[in-house]
Amino acid sequence: MGKGFTTILDDMLTLDLDLTETMVYAIIFGFSQDGESAFTGSQAYLAKKCKCSRHKVITSLSKLVERGLVAKTDRTINGIKFCEYRVSPMGTGCTPQVQGGCTPEVHNNIDNINIDNTLSIKAAPKFKKPSVEEVRAYCLERGNSVDAQAFVDFYESKGWKVGNAAMKDWRACVRTWESREKHSSPRPSSRNTTNKSSNFQVMRDMLERNRATMQGGQVDEQ
Repeated sequence: MGKGFTTILDDMLTLDLDLTETMVYAIIFGFSQDGESAFTGSQAYLAKKCKCSRHKVITSLSKLVERGLVAKTDRTINGIKFCEYRVSPMGTGCTPQVQGGCTPEVHNNIDNINIDNTLSIKAAPKFKKPSVEEVRAYCLERGNSVDAQAFVDFYESKGWKVGNAAMKDWRACVRTWESREKHSSPRPSSRNTTNKSSNFQVMRDMLERNRATMQGGQVDEQ
């Protein structure tokens, strides 16, 4: 038996064993956890590892076997009796696991397991460019004043792209136009421009009359 270390798992501390019994159990578990191997060492080896007497080891082994935590098998080779010890898988509620450790025992009924390995990917809906009527109806629904014809003509000339990317949602673009329209300054109409020019001329005439009066002159009525 080479040098090494003994791992005491959490479940082992719940078995109501004393320190020596726990150590013996953990050592046997370390050798037999793969479900095939067994502990075949001597009682002297266990006593040395547990730092106790051989009598204490014999008592601990008897208790573990009596409680069903450890299974003992006697083998006789060339007239010599050998003992093999294995930890019962039900001893800690754990199943043996190769290379140490302990995993919870899981009982699965294969008939009740339905595993669907198919991967379902829902494709994004393909973009369909709208008609002028569809854009106009959406604009009426939102109560904006976006010119549906101008909208369709603009993006038709762009190949229905927003920048360099293909358009995905024309309604979102309508909302963008709507937002820009709300924040843009209204353009002065031609009627307002005419009215301003007319008012400016009236003001000039009044100033001319006032200047002539102050100078003692007369101004002909137009």
